[in-house]
Amino acid sequence: GAGDVGKRWLQEWREFRPKAVVDIHPRKVGTRIHGYNVISPEQIPPPGDAFIVVVVGARGARDDIRARLNPKGYREGEDYLFMA
Repeated sequence: GAGDVGKRWLQEWREFRPKAVVDIHPRKVGTRIHGYNVISPEQIPPPGDAFIVVVVGARGARDDIRARLNPKGYREGEDYLFMA
């Protein structure tokens, strides 16, 4: 996410840096945050092509993210992991 929690985590990445940041807010998609491109959920590579680290702080966000990723074949713990 490109919210406050996600922005703080982006500043901590050193060796393994994310390829992009995913956000659902239309005004954030297409921008850059801390040097990272912000993409929409529809732009996430298919399962197996990327590992997704989820860093969001909004209440209910985890359930929303699972509802978006799981039907597309992503598996929690294998294709994506919640960090915050």
